[in-house]
Amino acid sequence: MRHRRPEFDVSDLYRPFWLGLGVKLLVLLMIFGGAAQAFAQDKYDPEHPDVQKLIREGLEFVVTNSRTALPGPRIMYGMAAYKSQVVTSPNPKEHPLIDSAVEAIKLYCTESKLAGSAEFNKMYASALACIFLLEIDADAYRNEIEILLDHISERQQDSGGWGYRDEPTTGDVSQMQYIALALWLADEKGFKVSYRAAKEGLAWMLEFQESNGGWNYKYPPVYGAMAGYNNTVRPSLVAAGLGTVYLYADLLRLKARGGNLGPKVTEDMDLPPDVVDVTNEDDPGAVKDKNGPRVSFDRGALLRGMNNGNRWFQSNFEPETEDHNMYFLYGFERYAALREYLDGNVNGVEDWYDEGVDFLKTIQGSNGALAVGNGEPAEIQTCLAILFLTRSMSITIADKASGVLPGGKGFPTDVILKERGDKIIGGMVERSVTDMLQLLENPDQDQWELYLNSLDELEMEGDSVSRNEQLATLRGLVTHEDYQARLIAIKFLSKKRTLDNAPAFIYALTDPDERVVFEANEALRFLSRKIEVPRIAKGRAPSRNELKELKRVWKEWFLKVKPDGILLQEPEEDK
Repeated sequence: MRHRRPEFDVSDLYRPFWLGLGVKLLVLLMIFGGAAQAFAQDKYDPEHPDVQKLIREGLEFVVTNSRTALPGPRIMYGMAAYKSQVVTSPNPKEHPLIDSAVEAIKLYCTESKLAGSAEFNKMYASALACIFLLEIDADAYRNEIEILLDHISERQQDSGGWGYRDEPTTGDVSQMQYIALALWLADEKGFKVSYRAAKEGLAWMLEFQESNGGWNYKYPPVYGAMAGYNNTVRPSLVAAGLGTVYLYADLLRLKARGGNLGPKVTEDMDLPPDVVDVTNEDDPGAVKDKNGPRVSFDRGALLRGMNNGNRWFQSNFEPETEDHNMYFLYGFERYAALREYLDGNVNGVEDWYDEGVDFLKTIQGSNGALAVGNGEPAEIQTCLAILFLTRSMSITIADKASGVLPGGKGFPTDVILKERGDKIIGGMVERSVTDMLQLLENPDQDQWELYLNSLDELEMEGDSVSRNEQLATLRGLVTHEDYQARLIAIKFLSKKRTLDNAPAFIYALTDPDERVVFEANEALRFLSRKIEVPRIAKGRAPSRNELKELKRVWKEWFLKVKPDGILLQEPEEDK
């Protein structure tokens, strides 16, 4: 019988660090997920009733079986709960599993724990804990995130890779995908990230890519009992490696969204045509073009690596794999989302999500578990499947594409800052949706403007019934006579990913103000994650034909995912 060593073994999550002195512990598993959704799936998306049922019943199974006190599983449970809530609830951060995960991370974010704990002996825990906090609330957990980022930086090997603490010269493809995601997301959230470290990580991935486009588990390979596993290209490892390459390409701005490589080398540089020059790779301010590449890199090698990996999946993609099936599906969703985001297509694997959903429908147990018999606990497998079903990475990219950036750092949270000419002005504003709605009785243009610039600060009040009433009132504002009221309503509702908001967004496409139309279309793209739907140029009134086509697309989408949904009556002249 062939001995098989997995990329990870979740039993480590339940095994004390001191067990079996001198014996290597297997890899700690904690999977996160954290936009690109031009995948044109014919059958399913996360709002489809069948997918919602898989997610809901899967999460119920996880809740019932989430009894461990160890931080590894708790973070995974929390991430699955958060992403599930994003597609099913107007309050995605409100869940006991999320609270439990945050508590576990804060407990372990100390120097002694990071230095000596079995939970952080591998790089899974540090990276995934960092990713989870960045997704939940980057500002609230800034201290913990910076501790985790420092730990990640300190653990990079001389070769540019990351891996086990007791294998300081061996990089681990499975672990490195989460390092890349942590660095990418930290950069997006405004944290300082070493571009040199990212460049070295990318170079490592391309150096050890196999000639067929795939990756093995570790490099240099570890021989002995694990040789059979280390020297075998597997779907889950190809997804991990290729997703990592795409993450670094975007972080380092080596590849523009939509399929183009970064800006061309200037004619006066004595460099090969596929090499970009940057003066100081760890000083963003020293980059020649603030929108251009952040490091010097052989872009020809990058493009070849991407193309070879994509061809591997074009020839080998199947939703059901020989081992670690849910781990593979979760990693593949991240790769596919990033590929669509940067390349503009997923040629050769266009139906990946539909096929994955159909497969998961065949294996879900009567208890809600989404698991197959390959050794990991069923609740861990179910979390991975949920992250696939919610399109976890696509949600993260959608947040990035929505243009929501960290702002006002160092200033009191109740001060609204904005530019007026070359001056910065401040104004106080009540941070309550109820207070904002009271402006309808006595409109004040200055107050509207302050609210428009402080939507991230607005809070909903009361119990769930009261909050739902506030949301319903905001939806009604799409017919308000004041364009700023309509604009505020659309922009605030766009942050609440719930299908109940879709009719208001679709109605707003008929708005006479192009700013409202722009925000409504962006809100629908974010809600549906159908980023292939054309964007409206900001500041330009779309043509009647453009609006007619957008309304058709969005109405068809809404009634497909919610057949019993009711659209708002459009103004007569817009029909």
